[in-house]
Amino acid sequence: MSRRTAEGTAVLAERHRDLAGLVQDIAKDSPSAFGQEPPAAWPRLVELGLTAISVAEDAGGSGGTFLDEVVLCEQAALRGLDLPLPTNLVASWVLGHGDQAVTPVTRGLIVDDGFDDGRLVVPWGRWLDEVVLIAADGTVSVAREVNVVTTGEDLAGGPVDTVALGGVVEVGRWAGQRTTARARAGILWSAQVLGAARGVHALARAHVMTREQFGKPLVRIPAVAASVAHMRTGLIQLESVVERAALLAERDAAGGFLEAAAICRTIADEVATDVAARGHQLHGAMGITEEYGLGAYTRRLWSWRDADGGARRWSELVGRAAREGGESAVWDAFTA
Repeated sequence: MSRRTAEGTAVLAERHRDLAGLVQDIAKDSPSAFGQEPPAAWPRLVELGLTAISVAEDAGGSGGTFLDEVVLCEQAALRGLDLPLPTNLVASWVLGHGDQAVTPVTRGLIVDDGFDDGRLVVPWGRWLDEVVLIAADGTVSVAREVNVVTTGEDLAGGPVDTVALGGVVEVGRWAGQRTTARARAGILWSAQVLGAARGVHALARAHVMTREQFGKPLVRIPAVAASVAHMRTGLIQLESVVERAALLAERDAAGGFLEAAAICRTIADEVATDVAARGHQLHGAMGITEEYGLGAYTRRLWSWRDADGGARRWSELVGRAAREGGESAVWDAFTA
């Protein structure tokens, strides 16, 4: 089990402290809301090579690990940054894993059997330079023409656009890429949920410790204290499963950690829903203005909770694994 900082950040080994500090510094000078241009943090992440952090250096990446990606996603979310990290990180890793040169561009990722008339709904569509497509048979293609058809937003206000893809070039066929990419993305989305949930918990805890009622802090009320403790329990649970799944992913690059990723996403859904509700309840319906971070955090929790298919699909995957191998098999695979 890796050391945790005073903030309780999961999977922060000593070498991850610098990465967390770097993200914090970047976030200080970067807007957290979307506008006509991508957040200022994104070009800096690309410039520093963090959007291809786990790609080997000779393939154009930074030579880091999947654990680095997890820390990056969790810390960016904690610092209030809404960025397309999971899809970009996985798309870049897929290309690098297949011995493709990874250039510093903004990538989307589609893990699907195909697409109708070349049109897809993708996060950050208007800012994508290319989209990596992974078919059911492991065929990996890259669409280098991304044309926006219609624009939209997710619950957090981030861009989700319908795009028409062109210039599709097959770059390889790598067995297991579909499963591996889906599992890695699932863990990274869970890490973002963890970061945002930690942000909600910090705001709620500070609020009930400083705001008074009947001459004493709200946290002195048993029901309030219990609610804060319940939030913290959920965070600890999610920290544990994210860390465990990430370690399994490090050990098994062939995608044998899909069940662990599914457990991550299922628990992330529960924690996101509970923390968002309790955060607003503890604030007494306050803190939803743009100037206060609670509303932004909770909208991102809802958005990231439902990303990549939502909890139902991941819960079904866990159920199938338990039905086919037995409950103990799922437990053994996750704790081995």
